[in-house]
Amino acid sequence: MKIIYLIETFPDGLKTVKSHLSDINAKFTEFSSVAAALHQAKIAVEAPSLVVLLADKSLNNFQKDITSLKNSFFYSNIPRVSIIPGEMTGIMSSIPVLNDEHVFHMPVDKLKFLSSLAKLMNLPQRRTFKIIISIQPESGNLKYSGVSIDFSETGMAFESDFGMDLGNKINVSFVNPRNRNRMLLKAEIVRRVPVKSSNRIFYGVRFIGMNKDEMKNLSDFITGEVNPTGKE
Repeated sequence: MKIIYLIETFPDGLKTVKSHLSDINAKFTEFSSVAAALHQAKIAVEAPSLVVLLADKSLNNFQKDITSLKNSFFYSNIPRVSIIPGEMTGIMSSIPVLNDEHVFHMPVDKLKFLSSLAKLMNLPQRRTFKIIISIQPESGNLKYSGVSIDFSETGMAFESDFGMDLGNKINVSFVNPRNRNRMLLKAEIVRRVPVKSSNRIFYGVRFIGMNKDEMKNLSDFITGEVNPTGKE
């Protein structure tokens, strides 16, 4: 399983980031400083797939932290995201050390953040897209609504206040806004995580039983291509 290292240079600084990662059941290990993460490198059996660094409130310390990670044999080739506190955005917007960094400013946008992480960690191609979807359990006639988070060619993530169990089969329906074609895909619930501070639930599903037309239309949707002949 892919793991993310979080370097939290001041207490609770990455609270929102950790909440976003928990919502998708991502596995992460926390460190209170770059020095602690460098020590871990001496004993680690496996390298992380990504490092998320919270910028130290001292600009000088932050630049030293970035340099230490870049010069580390263990960390030098691992993708890295730097999180900049809101009050530091102005003084950090043009410093040279950030030229090669993937940067997010607080407050961190959930959808953009998770989409960037998927790309940096070489996860299957996904499209971050927030849209109202229709959900119909295979065993019933009632339909419920949810809000999509992202799509891939094998599945999708969404949030809904409707309770479903792992293994449940559902039909997911949504409209591709680029060509107005409605897509209807069968799926199975493979992940279920309550969303903190909300009555909604995060779901991960895998698509099942897709035919060639459905796979083509979904691929076009994910890449942003327009397929005007896609079937309803």
